[in-house]
Amino acid sequence: MLESSSFAPAYSRLYQELASDINNGRWKPGDQLPTERELADRHGLSIGTVRKSMDMLEQAGFCIKAQGKGTFVADYTEDKPFFYRMRRGFSAKDISVHTGTAERAECPLPDDAARSLNLPPNAPGIRITRTLHGHDQHETAPLGVSESWFSRDACPQLMDISPSDMKKHSLYYLLERSCRKPMLHCDELISFSMEGTPLFASLFDGTPPPCFKLVMVVYTYESMPLEYRVSHIDASSMGLMRKHDFRL
Repeated sequence: MLESSSFAPAYSRLYQELASDINNGRWKPGDQLPTERELADRHGLSIGTVRKSMDMLEQAGFCIKAQGKGTFVADYTEDKPFFYRMRRGFSAKDISVHTGTAERAECPLPDDAARSLNLPPNAPGIRITRTLHGHDQHETAPLGVSESWFSRDACPQLMDISPSDMKKHSLYYLLERSCRKPMLHCDELISFSMEGTPLFASLFDGTPPPCFKLVMVVYTYESMPLEYRVSHIDASSMGLMRKHDFRL
């Protein structure tokens, strides 16, 4: 039964309880949640009240409803496509991307990162910098640099991840596994740059090619911003590709 002392409506109290259980790891990403009937019986509520709570949970990004299968905790798995793909031509195969080096440090958030993460300037942060390399049937070559910023208070577990895991796994997989925070959607600004950063230039012997500059803010549950990322990607021999389904 839900706590009866709260003045909040029953659907709101159930929503808060379920959200807390997911955040605390009782149900992990990919787990199937109890049915509406099971929750109604467990908490002594009507189906309509439970359904309203579940709708709120889905809208906040905690779960995904699969028609005929049930409701599952939202997750990010490594076999899902990335936000964008890289190709040398429209009909070419995707470039396979892997991490060359990965470095992290605890340091104050710069202004842009703090503002995007809704935090005060110089708030405690974690910076993860990675060099990226691409591989296709022709060659393996430097691809670019990615710098990500996180709130240290929101993601302290990032400092405990082993260097080998940082190179082996995607950053979003590690966030879900270690911090229990799946990345659910993002805002992204793509522009063109002739310079990049000193680290980007070092990958190309000090003579950097033109590059795409991608600035991204990624959100987790309840549209909370969790990552501010700036990437510079070689634009001299490949392009960024997205697929869109206009039926959605």
